[in-house]
This record gives sequence, C-alpha cells and structure tokens, in this order.
Amino acid sequence: MACFSTNRMPSIVCLILLAVTTGTNGSTLHAESQNGRRRRRSKDDSTNEQKSAALLKAVMEEVIILRKQIRDTNDKFSKETQELKEELKALKGSKASSLPFEVDESRKTVMLKDWNLLIAANPTSKNGGNLIVGQSHDFRKAKNSFFSGYMHTGAGDGIVIVGGKYNHVTGDSKNAAMLGGEGNRIVDSWASIVTGGAGNVIQSAGHGAILAATGSIINGSSSSTIAGGIKNRVQSGHGQAIFAGTGNTVTKSQYSTVMGGTGSVIDDGTSNAILGGQGNRVFKSHTSVLSGGTGNLLNSSSSCHASGAWNIIKLSYASSIAGGRRNFIGGNSRGEDGMGGVAQFSSIAGGDSNRISEHFKFIGAKNSAPSHITPEQKISLVAQLENEHEIEDTKTLR
Repeated sequence: MACFSTNRMPSIVCLILLAVTTGTNGSTLHAESQNGRRRRRSKDDSTNEQKSAALLKAVMEEVIILRKQIRDTNDKFSKETQELKEELKALKGSKASSLPFEVDESRKTVMLKDWNLLIAANPTSKNGGNLIVGQSHDFRKAKNSFFSGYMHTGAGDGIVIVGGKYNHVTGDSKNAAMLGGEGNRIVDSWASIVTGGAGNVIQSAGHGAILAATGSIINGSSSSTIAGGIKNRVQSGHGQAIFAGTGNTVTKSQYSTVMGGTGSVIDDGTSNAILGGQGNRVFKSHTSVLSGGTGNLLNSSSSCHASGAWNIIKLSYASSIAGGRRNFIGGNSRGEDGMGGVAQFSSIAGGDSNRISEHFKFIGAKNSAPSHITPEQKISLVAQLENEHEIEDTKTLR
C-alpha cells in the first residue's frame, strides 16, 4: 500500500496503517516459518524412526539366523558324539576288532592276545629300544634293555635289571643281567649276572656270576662264579669258583675252587681245591686238594692235605698229610740232600712236627716236637718252615 500526501495528518495515518499492515504480515511470516520447521522436524523424526526400525529388524534377523546356526551345530555335535559313543561301544565289544589290544577298564588293564610286542633300537643308535617298569631309573645310555624295580642305572646293550634297587650295569657292558639284590654292580663286563645279595661287583669279566653273596668281587676273570658267602674275591683267571665262606680268594688260577671256610687263598695253578677250614693256602700248585684244618699250606702237584694245623707240603708230588700239626713234606729246587728237590709218594698220617724230604716215605702218628714247647714257639716253628722254602712253581712235578 502506498500513501503519498502533502498534508501532514494523512501522512501520519498512512504510516500507522503501514505499520499495522507490516506487523500483520510479519506475524504471519513468523508463524509460517515455525510451521515449516515443525514439518521438517516431523519429517526427520519419521525418517529416523524408519531407519531405526529397519536396523532393529536386520539385527533381529541376524540373531534369529545365529540362533538357528547354533542350534543346528549343537544338534550335529550331539549326533556325532552319540555316534562316536556307539562306535566305541561297538569297538570294545567286538571280538573281531582290527586293533590287537583289549582294554579292561575295571582292572585298568591292556591285553595283547596272540600278538608279539617288538621293541628295538636302530642298529646305529646309541640308546633307545628299552622297556622301563618302575621309577627313578637312569636308562639314558641303555639300548635294547629292560628295567624294573627302583632307581637302577643302566648303560650298555642288551642288559636286564629285574627287581631290587640301586643296582648298576655300566661301562661297556653287554648282555649282562642283574636279578634282585641291592647296590650290586656290573662294570665293563659281558654275558655276566648278579643274582640277589648286596654290594657285589663284577668288573672287566666275561661269563661271570655272583649268586646271593654280600660284598664279593669278580675282577678280570672269565667263566668264574661266587655263590653265597661274604667278601669273597675271584680275580685274574679262568673257571674259578668260591662257594660260601668268608674272605676267601682265588686268583690267577684255572679251574680252581674254594668251598666254605674263612680266609683261605688259592693263588696261581690249575685244578686245585680248598674245602673248608681257616687260613689255608694253595700256591702255584696243580691238581691238589687241601681239606679243612687251619693254616695249612700246599705248594705241590697232585698232593693232599686232610685237616690238621700248620702243615706244609712243598715241592712234592703225590704226597699227603692226613692230620696232625706242624708236619712237613717236601724238597727244594736246589736239589739238596740228593733228592733232586722233590719228595714224591710220601705221607704223614698225623702227629706233631714230623718231616719227610725223601721218596716213598711214611710217618704215622709220631710226635717229633720238642717237649714243653710254648704256643709262641709253635707259631715261630711254622713261620720258620714257611720261610725256609720259597714258594715255587710245580708244573714240572709229575
């Protein structure tokens, strides 16, 4: 609306009318603006609600799919588990099972019927192929071996330790066995065995055996045996044996034996024997026997002591002392008394301090000892006899 006039009053009226008109139009415009904003917010809210609904729908669809997958997986797992249980049950109950083992759960036992169990190391291996039963064994250097018992140590090929405890088979040992016992040792030996006992040793020996002994030793001897007894020793020979007794020794001999007794010695020679007694000695003798008694000495060939005390057969052949004490049969290598050093086929049946230095002589129960001899003199006499004749080899006495 336009209002032009020169008259002042109408102009004022025009201005008022213009203001009113303008105010009315301003209010209308403001209201229209607000309504537009409301319509836009309503439209935006509707759009957001539609988006949220679509997202929620998608999430719910994913959840439904996942639940179905989990349900299907559980069903499949349950079905497979049941099938495995049925197969295991069928396997346990099947007599025609393809596996050779049978399991008895009630007895915690695995059975291998009509099958062989082969355990072996590679020929080039230094260890392995062992069967171990029991605890605390050291088998790191063992090969093709068997251990049972407690806390054994094994090093070698083809060794066996059965039962017992603290036993050792070590060094370059082969085909050796330890059966029971405690603290026994086999060292650098082959085809040897220790059975029972305690503290026994077989060292550097072949085909040796210690049976139920204590503290006994076979060292450097082949095909030798110690059976029973305490602290007996066999060394450096072949086919030697000690049966029972205490502190007996067989050394540097072949096919010689000590049976029982205490502190007896066979040193060098062939096919000799000491049967019981105490402190008896057979030195450099051959095919001779010393039977019982105390402190008797044989240094002869094919000769015999039968009991008695401190008797001596020295450099003699096929001679005997049957008892008594401090008796002597023998010669010497120097050939004194024209006897060629040998007293042959002679015998003393008993008595005291009798002496033969000739062939084919016999003394019965004669007493040749001086009267009133003291015990110290008796011991001195025996020592004198021993010192008078050096022990010599009797291989040539035939």
